[in-house]
Amino acid sequence: MYYLGIDGRGRFGSLMMLDGNKKTVGRHSGASVDLSRLPAASVAQNVLSLVKEISRLTNTSIRECGGVCFSMDAALVKPNEAAVAKMFKNIGFSCPVKIVCGERALLAAKAGNSAGMLVTSGADVAGYILREDSGETFHGNYGYIIETPGSGHAIGASALRRVFAAFDGRAKDTALTALITKHFNVKTVPEILPIIKHVDFDPKVLSELSAHVKTAGLSGDKAALEIETQAAHGLAGFAKPMIEAGKKTGDRTVLVLGGPTLMLNESLFRQASALLRSLFPDIQILPGDEKPEAGAAALAMIDRAKNK
Repeated sequence: MYYLGIDGRGRFGSLMMLDGNKKTVGRHSGASVDLSRLPAASVAQNVLSLVKEISRLTNTSIRECGGVCFSMDAALVKPNEAAVAKMFKNIGFSCPVKIVCGERALLAAKAGNSAGMLVTSGADVAGYILREDSGETFHGNYGYIIETPGSGHAIGASALRRVFAAFDGRAKDTALTALITKHFNVKTVPEILPIIKHVDFDPKVLSELSAHVKTAGLSGDKAALEIETQAAHGLAGFAKPMIEAGKKTGDRTVLVLGGPTLMLNESLFRQASALLRSLFPDIQILPGDEKPEAGAAALAMIDRAKNK
């Protein structure tokens, strides 16, 4: 028997199988199964194709599946629970099908079915709390205009500002200049302006610049190190009221810190963790280095055991 977790968000659908001993049976990714991007009929077809392929790769069959957990954008869970469950039944699954938000799956990948908190930093910063009573609350994810400190966008924008400040003589030279001009495929700092001022420029591109802050920081660049420290304080400030809320309700103080901006910058993760531990010495901080489909598969297994 195996348990199937599916991450139904984004441009690609990702699947993971676990056996009864929590060992990975197989992984596979392919066409999107995101209901916010595709009509239900296309999602159903893509799910079927993905399931057929992972079954072929792992030499398993749908009949062996003990449970499915499908994660999707939080806003889509309630309106689509019945439709998604029916979709899997039509494909041929007779096992229980659980529908959860992506944040729940990410938290479960590290904390199982326990209550806890999740803070992710990608292009934006988002927070999620799962209480002991199974209630959920969501925080952040406000978009680039609000620019939550610690997000990839905020870090990238800070780096770009430092490069222009150095160019103008308002700040010392920084290794970020060479890295960012190369990123935009230009030779001088002023050549960046027409690119970022163009009507078609996507502000999310700025989050890509956060990777250069890590690179420059590893070389000891002062400007990059300052940006990292500011970002760490921003992330700690974002998580602080979430943790305080959990303490008031007596919920378990487990915090998963994840998202690409955090996971790809060890210094940022370490600093943010240290700041939070100084405020909350009893907190358990875990790296969100697992994929949502892993948490979804774990939830499928837990749900099956709970309902036996």
